Amino acid sequence: MHPRLVRATALAAFALVPCACEALGLNQGPESTCTYETIEAPNDALRTEEGSIDYETVEVSLNHRQAGSGAGCLNAVELVFRQANHAGCTLTVEAANELTEDGYLKLSSVRMRASESCPGYPKHVEGSYIEGELDGGVEMLGIAEGEQFGCYNAGLVVHLSGTLELAAGPDDAVEELGIKRTKIAVVGRMTSIGDDTECPDD
Repeated sequence: MHPRLVRATALAAFALVPCACEALGLNQGPESTCTYETIEAPNDALRTEEGSIDYETVEVSLNHRQAGSGAGCLNAVELVFRQANHAGCTLTVEAANELTEDGYLKLSSVRMRASESCPGYPKHVEGSYIEGELDGGVEMLGIAEGEQFGCYNAGLVVHLSGTLELAAGPDDAVEELGIKRTKIAVVGRMTSIGDDTECPDD
């Protein structure tokens, strides 16, 4: 996980935990502009040469530039797609710091876990896969509002195509998994943690 996203996830969780000090008026820290997240289910599936996986939920961690030139630009994103609550059926996409030629936030890590938890997915593709020759990125449709504890409402689109490579799995697992052109939109009200990191470069 990207170092800033570890901090962001922890801060976001802290911001959402009720505190007795708030009732006493002792909370002097910055207020979140996105106290309640409402993230819709992913609108499309991960399309592979062996079949498609429809994810039911997505967890979002975001970082943005909180002030100065380019304030509000996203500079780090982590998305964890899940089939229900099954740890054995996930897709984790991380992007940070740079822009692609298409203006997407550049992929830094892609990890997929496939098992019997993925309905209808073939057994010979079970295992953990990581990025191989993979193109795409995370398209950002707007900017975050707020400073240290901000809110992002504009939506994100994950673009993927190419291959994933087997990192761990049974002996008969597919070594290289082809990813067909995939676009998965993530829509809703998402917490974003601000810092002084510059906007991503192209």
